[in-house]
Amino acid sequence: MMHLLHYVGGVSTSEDKMQVVFEELQDLRGVWSELSRIWAQIDEIREKPWLSVQPRKLRQHLDTLMAQLKELPARLRQYSSYEYVKKLLQGYTKVRLAKRVIRELPLASVTNLESCIVKLWNRIW
Repeated sequence: MMHLLHYVGGVSTSEDKMQVVFEELQDLRGVWSELSRIWAQIDEIREKPWLSVQPRKLRQHLDTLMAQLKELPARLRQYSSYEYVKKLLQGYTKVRLAKRVIRELPLASVTNLESCIVKLWNRIW
């Protein structure tokens, strides 16, 4: 009867607390599992030499990763690790746009465009 009173009165029992902790740990495991897949793809992107990067494909890949993040359940999106990866991908997208602008400059305005791109790439990564 004491158990029933605890539930009715709003007082949580040790079992309730353990259940909450267990659910939280499962959510943490889920978010890290999902983010590790995305992080592995980010690492692949980072390892590519700049000269082999195709801007359109890279942008599509980054957009796909952002879409994968958005598809995660809301309970997983509440964690700071999710926000960190999201901001990282958003930053990469902005940097990619800046690189595209640099590439589109007339060659006469930049004496050694390739050198500038490589230096920019190295600074970012």
